[in-house]
Amino acid sequence: MRIEIDHEKLKQIVQQYKLRLLVYYGSYARQEDYQPERSDIDIAFIARCPLSPQQIYDLMTDLILLHRKSDLHLVNLQTASGLLKEAIAKDGELLYEDKKGYFEGLCPYLYKCYYETKKFRQIQHELFQKKLSEELSNV
Repeated sequence: MRIEIDHEKLKQIVQQYKLRLLVYYGSYARQEDYQPERSDIDIAFIARCPLSPQQIYDLMTDLILLHRKSDLHLVNLQTASGLLKEAIAKDGELLYEDKKGYFEGLCPYLYKCYYETKKFRQIQHELFQKKLSEELSNV
């Protein structure tokens, strides 16, 4: 069940922070296992220019007020991990884009970031497994 939002307020938020894109992701986007009383809302954004930490905090506050839900997570899609970019490309639900087709055109790049970082995730996993084995052998 989607939360009804005020589109005029959304327009003001987009203009204030010079946003290019807002995308829901996670359980709210998929509407699977989403329970309004217990689940959070995940939103990814892209701004035209970098936002300061204070601006990001203010943007999150404005999105919380827009959705009337305090459990909201905000991520900058430009600095997100490859794994998160892939999840957003796969399951993302568009909230706002400054040009029609922007999100759709961005998805191949998001998938590319995921696949280009695969080797690093594998190395990290192998190092974790090695460290875990060492720790367990000392128990």
